[in-house]
Amino acid sequence: MHGPRLVLNPEVLLLDEPTSSLDAAATETIERLIMDLKQTCTIVMVSHDRAQVERVADGWVTLVDGRVAGR
Repeated sequence: MHGPRLVLNPEVLLLDEPTSSLDAAATETIERLIMDLKQTCTIVMVSHDRAQVERVADGWVTLVDGRVAGR
């Protein structure tokens, strides 16, 4: 497995704004880690950063007022 091993090798990893308040270098490191991890587990990530979602996601759902507004 590439990258660090997570405790117990989860099948699903939930991330809530994983790069919030990080600088560009740290954000890039986390995004590379996400790209590596998604090869071995399912990742569900919440983000307000659409550009980041487009860089790392295989698919996404947009919510507006708690309702699905786009896919």
